[in-house]
Amino acid sequence: MAGSGEFVEECLVERVQVEDQTILTVRHPDGGFQRFEQLTDGRGLVEADGADVLIRSLEDDVLEVTVGKNRYRFNARAQSADASAK
Repeated sequence: MAGSGEFVEECLVERVQVEDQTILTVRHPDGGFQRFEQLTDGRGLVEADGADVLIRSLEDDVLEVTVGKNRYRFNARAQSADASAK
C-alpha cells in the first residue's frame, strides 16, 4: 500500500456480480478501497472508479495491478486469443 516495496496479504477482496459485470472491491486495512471491473476479453482488470489510471502486467499466474501509489497482486491465468473470442 502507498508505495510499499513489498507485498503482504492485508487486503480483503470482494467479488460481486452486477448485471453482466463482475466488480472486485479491494478493501484496505485503513478503511480505504479500490474497485475494479473484471474483464472477459483476457485483459484482466480495469479501474471501475477513481481518477487514477490502472497499469497492469501479467507474469506467470500473477496479475500485478498498480493504481496511483497502490499495487495489488491477483492470481490469474493468461487467456488465449481463441478463448477471448468466445
